[in-house]
Amino acid sequence: MKSYYHATAPENTGSILANGLRPSQDGFVYLADSIENAAKFGFFANDGKEVSIFTVKILKADDSKLEEVYDHNEQFFGCKAYGYNGAIPKERLGAIHRWIYKTNPENLEAKQVQKHD
Repeated sequence: MKSYYHATAPENTGSILANGLRPSQDGFVYLADSIENAAKFGFFANDGKEVSIFTVKILKADDSKLEEVYDHNEQFFGCKAYGYNGAIPKERLGAIHRWIYKTNPENLEAKQVQKHD
């Protein structure tokens, strides 16, 4: 089992805890390989506001559903993005991390402000 991370707006947290992660219209749940990289994607998508980052446990048996995706520009973000093909049940979710910007949105630096297990 390997952990990945999914960033979202804090107002989505309740629904995700109740229903798990549902794929976007293209069929993927977008993931990053670290909390810091998830924060980069989340801040960009959430207009630089606070983000909630879920730890997502991917089982070895589900490795075939995970692939590198290229719609998140690796050169801009400085990291790769991954897509999980399908829904991720709530039972696969771990800790929730809340992040805010430490400096300004242009340099994508952030810090963790809260963690819930």
